[in-house]
Amino acid sequence: MSVERNFMGLDSFVWFIGVIEDRQDPLALGRVRVRAYGWHSSSLVDIPSEDLPWASVMQSSSDAPPLMLKENDVIMGFFADGRSAQVPIVMGLLPGFQVRKNETGQGFNDLRKDDVLKNAPRKPTSRTYNADGSGIKVSNPDKASHYPLDSDLETPTLSGATRYEIVNTVIQDRKTNLDKNILTALGKTWNEPYPAYNALYPYNKALETESGHLIEYDDTPGNERICFTHRTGSFYEFYPSGSKVEKITKSNYQIIMGDDHLHVMGKVMITIDQDAYIKVVGDANIEVDNDVNMDVSGKMNLSVGEDLNIKAKTLNMDIGGVATLVSEGNQFFTSKGDLHLDAQGSGYLTGKGKVEILASETVDIMGSGINCEISADAAQSGSPTGLSEPASRGTPSSGEASIETTPVPFPENFKHLDAYTGSAYVHGLLLDNGNPPDSNNNTKTSDCGYDVKTKTFIPSDEWTISTNGLNFLKAQEGLSKKTAAGIKAYPDPVTGGEPITIGYGTTSAVLPIKLTLDTIITKEQAEQYLEDSVDTIFLPKLQEYIDVDLTQNQIDALISLMYNIGIVNFSKSTLRKDINNENWCKAADDFLMWNKAAGQIVPALSTRRKRERTLFLT
Repeated sequence: MSVERNFMGLDSFVWFIGVIEDRQDPLALGRVRVRAYGWHSSSLVDIPSEDLPWASVMQSSSDAPPLMLKENDVIMGFFADGRSAQVPIVMGLLPGFQVRKNETGQGFNDLRKDDVLKNAPRKPTSRTYNADGSGIKVSNPDKASHYPLDSDLETPTLSGATRYEIVNTVIQDRKTNLDKNILTALGKTWNEPYPAYNALYPYNKALETESGHLIEYDDTPGNERICFTHRTGSFYEFYPSGSKVEKITKSNYQIIMGDDHLHVMGKVMITIDQDAYIKVVGDANIEVDNDVNMDVSGKMNLSVGEDLNIKAKTLNMDIGGVATLVSEGNQFFTSKGDLHLDAQGSGYLTGKGKVEILASETVDIMGSGINCEISADAAQSGSPTGLSEPASRGTPSSGEASIETTPVPFPENFKHLDAYTGSAYVHGLLLDNGNPPDSNNNTKTSDCGYDVKTKTFIPSDEWTISTNGLNFLKAQEGLSKKTAAGIKAYPDPVTGGEPITIGYGTTSAVLPIKLTLDTIITKEQAEQYLEDSVDTIFLPKLQEYIDVDLTQNQIDALISLMYNIGIVNFSKSTLRKDINNENWCKAADDFLMWNKAAGQIVPALSTRRKRERTLFLT
């Protein structure tokens, strides 16, 4: 007789969707703790975050970078051990909209403590572009915030760079801090090009990290580009034309341990706002096929350790002051043509030894005191250069970039890991026998899968609607149409008249005022009407009609139902009876009965009842 065994791979495939609560993996294997919807309750008393099993993250076999998961991310995965649900594997990230604020008092949230947030990544609050050479100054929050950030609410989880939402981002800072009118030699100027970013969804594959780095592979038709941007604003970008723009917002260091080759087929413009130092240990060879123009506003010092050789077709030198030529050895002036020495003032030719003037033909000596004219030809003046006067001295910028230092590691950087333990963890997943519980251990209360052992039930005197429940109610009711004057009241869509409704489904029955079709309120008033009616009317009635403890999700679902069908209908419902009998699955099915208006099934109500039922059982 064969014995049937269960093991990983033979069990049925059991998948889940959950929220990441922790990624501080003690084995540094990239694992995360996930609270799975349906499998785990939101109660941190029943299931503390530290009691959740570590989930391994699947990685691509194509050397693609691993998923950059963080707290509050919604993921999908499966349990390698089937219904035992103790060996979770994360398959991927589920993008969506962030619609609720963080609630650190319950599960399915970012539960990081202050000591973790202090050293966690955070995006800059501002960037100051200093043009004095000191580089950019980045301002950061004192510590990171829980996810989702306030700026992330009601927005997709994908980077805004994918869909042109770039307000208060490094892209926007680039646009408003362009380097313009850069003056170079001969009075020529140039500008930093305007950013090529003009992304059209869904063609820009953008990856934005927690601290604000941005990597883009943009296939927007006609605007194809690649851009790598550092959180400080340093970037390099390949434009649609193939041009490259690079900007370093602090210092740049480049070390080449071999040869460097550069071929520029166009112009080269270089402007340095402070000093430049160039040292060549070997020979420096510069060849210019045309003219060299050098304009020095201050001194020019040229020191040559050996010979200085100058060869030119014509040599012209304009000296505005004294010209001094000192030689520790002999000086020779040789001219294959005539030699002319012309002094506009006094002229001196002196020597401590003999002064000899030798000529094969004629010697001309001219002076006011001595007349010795042997030749009729007088000395001639040289020709001026014709060059313009150099510009006045410039004022270099005075800023100084700080020296790059190696940061002191956080204490958390030092993880003392045991290689055997890490290996044993991986092997242990394969060796564990993940048999599902048999019928004697099955904790389900009925076929709907509702497990009371995984839920946290709250006493009646502590009931309140949660932020998630309030947002759920708003989403189901919807906000009435806003006009130029404000939010206007409207008739019941089925009856065409009463009850008159305004804001988030609020009627006169729960308001201190009588509504008419002319009533107009603000969005803030609509939210206040909703919250007041829940707190003062619906919640007290729920506490009056229900005699047993409820979970938070049950409270939220029942408030939503009661708000829609009315207090009287709820008080007479079989749903109320089944809840008080703790017949949870039957009560959940009772939600689906309330999908009619004026005796007719309304598809929108059927959809709403299904959502409330799901929330009730979660």
